[in-house]
Amino acid sequence: AGQPRQVINPEVTFTLDRADLSKAADPLTAARQRAGALASRPFALEKPPLLRAGYFALGDGTAVFALAMHHIVIDGWSVPLFFEALWRAYEGETLPSPNLHFADYASVAATRLGSGMEVDRAFWHAALMPPAPHLELPCDFVRDQTASKHAGWVSREVSGEALRQARAFAAARNITLFQLFLSALQVVLARITGQSDISMAVIVSGRDLPETATMLGLFANTVIIRQTVRSADTVETHLG
Repeated sequence: AGQPRQVINPEVTFTLDRADLSKAADPLTAARQRAGALASRPFALEKPPLLRAGYFALGDGTAVFALAMHHIVIDGWSVPLFFEALWRAYEGETLPSPNLHFADYASVAATRLGSGMEVDRAFWHAALMPPAPHLELPCDFVRDQTASKHAGWVSREVSGEALRQARAFAAARNITLFQLFLSALQVVLARITGQSDISMAVIVSGRDLPETATMLGLFANTVIIRQTVRSADTVETHLG
């Protein structure tokens, strides 16, 4: 088998999808449909650019601008950086050429991984093997065993007083709010499932180098946090 390598194209052709939808029965709905089609069309990773955009005129000087990018070229941190640069260019500003590109970061990362890969591999193998069992969450329906991206979203508003108390609790133990809430969630999951081996996936920025703070690209990574939670644990005892 060959070795993967990066190929940087000297030029990439980009075409903006433009359409005048002002004569449509419902221009905004038509624009949303065009934007949805633009976003749902699969990308071919070997065919750059992994970005597509559409400009759909609605009439009366209004328009919808739609943008779709493959996750392999951008992460959540990069999105506001991208739109800031796009807005500055739209305003007529000449953007400076970046001092560093993602290819530079990739080269540094490859060197760092090569020097410590076996140590890292041994650490994660010890931490994650054997794999933790699936969490058997109590449901009022039979769970589908087929993997799916469909999910729900639940939000709760935390009062200012509760947040103040959480911050004080965390500060007294020299931990962050993230550590506090992660530990609380682990304790809750252990109680409702009756399981003690709890693993959770946490997204990290991956931007350890200061130079990466203003760079566009996919730096994010997923880290598995695996903890043993005793049946009698409270958040405080679980934190130790």
